[in-house]
Amino acid sequence: MSTVTIEPLAGHYLQRSPKLYPNPKKTSQFSLNYSRRPLSGTATLRFCDYRRRRTVPIRARSTDAAVIETSEQLDVVFTETFSLKRPERAVGKISIRLDKGKDEENWHLSVGCSLPGKWILHWGVHYTDDTGSEWDQPPPEMRPPGSMAIKDYAIETPLQGEAFQEVKIDISSKWSIGAINFVLKDEETGVWYQHRGRDFKIPLVDCLDDDANIIGVKKESNIWSGSLGKLSNILLNPEASPSKGESSSIDGSGAKNRRLEGFYEEHVIVKETLVDNIVNVSVKQCPETAKNILCIDTDIPGNVILHWGICKGDTKIWELPAMPYPAETVVFKNKALRTLLQRKEGGNGSSGLFTLDGGLSGFVFVVKLDENTWLNCNGDDFYVPLSNGTLHLEERKQNEESNSSQLANRLPEESQEGSVYTDEIIKEIRSLVSDISSEKSRKTKNKVTQETILQEIEKLAAEAYGIFRSSIPTIPEIAVSDSEVIQPDVKVTSGTGTGFEILCQGFNWESHKSGRWYKELHEKAAELSSLGFSVIWLPPPTDSVSPEGYMPRDLYNLNSRYGSFDELKVTVKKFHEVGIKVLGDVVLNHRCASERNQNGIWNIFGGRLNWDERAVVADDPHFQGRGNKSSGDNFHAAPNIDHSQEFVRKDIREWLLWLREEIGYDGWRLDFVRGFWGGYVKDYLEATEPYFAVGEFWDSLVYTYGEMDHNQDPHRQRIIDWINATNGTAGAFDVTTKGILHSAIERCEYWRLSDQKGKPPGVVGWWPSRAVTFIENHDTGSTQGHWRFPGGKEMQGYAYILTHPGTPSVFFDHIFSGYQSEIGNLISLRKRNKISCRSMVVITKAERDVYAAVIDDKVAVKIGPGHYEPPSGHQRWKMAAEVIFLFSLLCFASIIPKLYANIADFDPYLEKRAEEALQSSLAAYNENPEAVTQIFNKEVGETILNGTRRHLKEEDKEDKNEKVEKDDKEGDEKSVDGCKAYNPIDKCWRCDKNWANNRKALADCARGFGHGTTGGKDGKFYVVTDPSDNNVEEPVPGTLRHAVIQEEPLWIIFEKSMIIKLKQELMINNDKTIDGRGVSVHVAYGAGLTLQFVHNVIVHNIRVHHILSKDGGMIRDSVKHIGLRTVSDGDAISLFGANRIWIDHCTLTKGADGLVDAIMASTAITISNCKFNHHNDVMLLGANDAFPQDKIMQVTVAFNRFGKGCIQRMPRCRWGFFHVVNNDYAKWEMYAIGGTANPTIISQGNRFKAADNPNTKEVTNRNGAPEALWRNWQWRSEGDLFKNGAFFRESGPEIKSTPFTEHTTIQFEPAKFVGRLTRKAGVIQCKIGKAC
Repeated sequence: MSTVTIEPLAGHYLQRSPKLYPNPKKTSQFSLNYSRRPLSGTATLRFCDYRRRRTVPIRARSTDAAVIETSEQLDVVFTETFSLKRPERAVGKISIRLDKGKDEENWHLSVGCSLPGKWILHWGVHYTDDTGSEWDQPPPEMRPPGSMAIKDYAIETPLQGEAFQEVKIDISSKWSIGAINFVLKDEETGVWYQHRGRDFKIPLVDCLDDDANIIGVKKESNIWSGSLGKLSNILLNPEASPSKGESSSIDGSGAKNRRLEGFYEEHVIVKETLVDNIVNVSVKQCPETAKNILCIDTDIPGNVILHWGICKGDTKIWELPAMPYPAETVVFKNKALRTLLQRKEGGNGSSGLFTLDGGLSGFVFVVKLDENTWLNCNGDDFYVPLSNGTLHLEERKQNEESNSSQLANRLPEESQEGSVYTDEIIKEIRSLVSDISSEKSRKTKNKVTQETILQEIEKLAAEAYGIFRSSIPTIPEIAVSDSEVIQPDVKVTSGTGTGFEILCQGFNWESHKSGRWYKELHEKAAELSSLGFSVIWLPPPTDSVSPEGYMPRDLYNLNSRYGSFDELKVTVKKFHEVGIKVLGDVVLNHRCASERNQNGIWNIFGGRLNWDERAVVADDPHFQGRGNKSSGDNFHAAPNIDHSQEFVRKDIREWLLWLREEIGYDGWRLDFVRGFWGGYVKDYLEATEPYFAVGEFWDSLVYTYGEMDHNQDPHRQRIIDWINATNGTAGAFDVTTKGILHSAIERCEYWRLSDQKGKPPGVVGWWPSRAVTFIENHDTGSTQGHWRFPGGKEMQGYAYILTHPGTPSVFFDHIFSGYQSEIGNLISLRKRNKISCRSMVVITKAERDVYAAVIDDKVAVKIGPGHYEPPSGHQRWKMAAEVIFLFSLLCFASIIPKLYANIADFDPYLEKRAEEALQSSLAAYNENPEAVTQIFNKEVGETILNGTRRHLKEEDKEDKNEKVEKDDKEGDEKSVDGCKAYNPIDKCWRCDKNWANNRKALADCARGFGHGTTGGKDGKFYVVTDPSDNNVEEPVPGTLRHAVIQEEPLWIIFEKSMIIKLKQELMINNDKTIDGRGVSVHVAYGAGLTLQFVHNVIVHNIRVHHILSKDGGMIRDSVKHIGLRTVSDGDAISLFGANRIWIDHCTLTKGADGLVDAIMASTAITISNCKFNHHNDVMLLGANDAFPQDKIMQVTVAFNRFGKGCIQRMPRCRWGFFHVVNNDYAKWEMYAIGGTANPTIISQGNRFKAADNPNTKEVTNRNGAPEALWRNWQWRSEGDLFKNGAFFRESGPEIKSTPFTEHTTIQFEPAKFVGRLTRKAGVIQCKIGKAC
């Protein structure tokens, strides 16, 4: 054996990727591209990604008897320079000080850090009356200068200073702060510092929580004096065990209320920085002895130990070489050798020379710096190929390009290192648990000793968790071999299936309406199989309060709106016959009750699982559960089930097994899994052993000032954490990818499709095998439309998810539409090239207008209008060229990405119209919306007061008799002047007997935000004589379509009563009034009305019903323009980017989608005196949570009747300001008023009468948003009347003033008059010569 000295190499110390972690007693060790322990000797090897560097010359000298002289004639068969990242640590302190201010009511909190960096304090508060664990924002006066609000729950404040950085926070008792929570963030790296793996918590009142992360004060302490301190003692009962000598008290009176005089604490913080080093390896072969001379040289300072071995053949297994070994070498467990490298002269690095026999296939090693720090090659062993069966240097030069593989994502379960490291920690924890158990039994040590042991357990657990979290960044750096990817006989697991699954969502939001959905699917089974789907997701099967199935009641009753128990079994059997697995949609988070308890609360369940309050979580105040606190977020529409109860879990396991056996389900789609811990899911899946399972963990993405952040790591991390809690037994819908893909395509920002490391930015970039990718589902699309994918660009989305790793899910509506052929081609492409959930992605281009990637070195995909050609090389790209051509046809640039409507070709004319509409909407926006509501309410009050004394004293007959659908008979209850108008809008025109000759007087009557809408007042009358709609490209004069496309203002009336069946959307131009008075006008059995990029339109006194979705095509929208339209949604009246719109006295019912939808920065709208019946999604105001431009939306909804058969959305609001006033709501089936994205909703003087269903009493619905998010949304009820148990869940600040009494001389309850104010809602029959 021989050793040599090597010329020193220059070291490269470029700092990057710092890492922070707590250090309570000793430094916790983490792994990035280094490891805590060497790999097992039997570990399977992976090749490192070689990067060619210069060859280092070698000078050798003899040092022992086994020396082999090196010679210039030796053949160099390998030379490589490997890059390493070595951790360097800086130790500092976090200081926390609480000082008393000028008196007992004022205190100062200081938080500082001694380490250099850009430090941010991320903090929030708990108020004394809070019962949950969510943070709240502090009052504005408490926020230090430079603070920034983070959504509605936290504040970020930069630390100030040079050598020592600090921030100070003032605290006052008048703010009722119960605790302050914070974490420290290094802004330069994005790394967070917590206290024992959790938030720091500083309690300011007694016994706020029983948390181990409380610092600074003991639980009995209370810094507040006076009444607030006393109140906190009443609200927060101490539970600490009394110390020796104190008596126990059930009511906590034995605890002493001690004042906190302040405290100072220091916590050690270790900032870790990765430094670049290199290891240079050179192999020469001696032709005389056939031995290999391997030289290793590194610039790593200090002692360096090489942990190494050799490989023979193709086994890739560590083995010991033949002796002799180099000096300073020891044998490790008979599986590897450890050699201390020789220090260079001057101490700048180390080197070593190794003589190896011929016939070996490889030399493997890792570098050991100390007992806790190991360096490897991006998570794998270094591998050096030797002469036997390997390429010589010149051959490697020729083929290096083809052999260099871009590294793909590796699953956490594929790395065995983490489990090896944490095994010892787990053993330590078990030992400590045994210690504390034995101490309890012997009672030889006090509580302090036990708490000390528990703290040690917590530290160890935090260390184990830190190891898991720190390993996440290394996941994308491990290559997956082809053999792992393309073998179809891979082991089936519930988180992935086979890895080659393609999922079909087999329903939409409306599927239940046919009553025979199972039969319809039965007929489509063979077709879905032929398209290549392997799994289908069926709708919820159980009896449900809501027809869609997501409010389950009796779990064992499988007769639902989709079909019967027997029909379901037959359908599942049919799918099995055609080779498709079936997922059942199971709702485990919540369940609707069947009976009330003794307090009148609906929390007693019926059917076979007749649970009571014990099955309901304790921290949902609306259902008075007696279980434990929820392990997730509450779903407020129904009782949340407590899965911590063993009897609950047992019943659910048995029910799921029954479904598998009786129905034949192969797996599960799990609804609203954000509501309970993933560990319970693991329990259910291990019990039922599904073929495939996927959870819906829906969470909001990260936005800053209304713009989506590029870095969505926190969002995908929350999904990853849930998957990990299930132990990988379930996948999760990749909402992160959905949101990013949506924004990238909508806004032509394709750079979003690559994260900071050049990987896919969603869950599919971190844990691809557990990511179920999708672009649309029953919530985001269909008639719900919560987050609809950009219209006309769906195939760009499918081009992405059907070529990338993850398990793609295709929405039913897209399959059975014009996209079936394209989707089928993409599925065929995926299957031909054996793309799996673990396939490798190399992103080759991600710029503003184009995204391109290569998957598994087989398929090149490009989306977006920009230019791209696949990389040249050994690949011929014969198939990929076809794919790129296909995608180029599907992808086009968006000129104004904010406003799409159903436009298929956004030409220059529409571009100009869209820009003009946006400017017009901005001009129409009212900066003081509260003033508009006050003026409106003043006029309502004056109209009522101007009635006769008999009217004021008389009880409202409709209110007394509760006949809300009854209309007045001719001549009933006339006022003194003979006019029957009761609200200010009707009072403006209906009392005129000569209305037929004064039609345009209506133009002065708009109230609310639509005030000033005049329609065609300044134009001529246009008389519609022809009800036909035969030519949508060149409309026939005399038709309604011909009238509405004209450029000039027009007041459109009708010669006679007629039914107009529109072939396609009716595109209405600016400055039009459609006036149906005096005749009966029906727009029915065809398409609806569309107001896109227009202003100043009145739609009055027409019936719009039975509206259908239409296929689109070339449609004229003005005399100057004809454009290509995509499929219409089937809205009765649609507003896109429209403003100054007034819809009055219309009757609307039964549309394919919404009855009135206003989206995309529409504003200055009034919807009044209308009647809505028999519809699901009645009114949508704001289409997308990711479209903050709707903040300018302002809508008045007044004097309307929401009557029989209305289910939800009356209205459903986003972003803007909505005044809902003096409407009549009768027996909605789900909810009345809903919203997300922080809308302002002012409900005043409405009458809400709930249905008898106990689960639909609430007026409001926030669509699953967590309370921490919506508690600051301003949703206020004033003067509303609630009947039959209806209630309105208020939130946010109070209304600024009380306009109902500001301009009146007597007090009255406004909702009392709703019956009269809405009596003539809907179409009215006006006769010439008489008041309407």
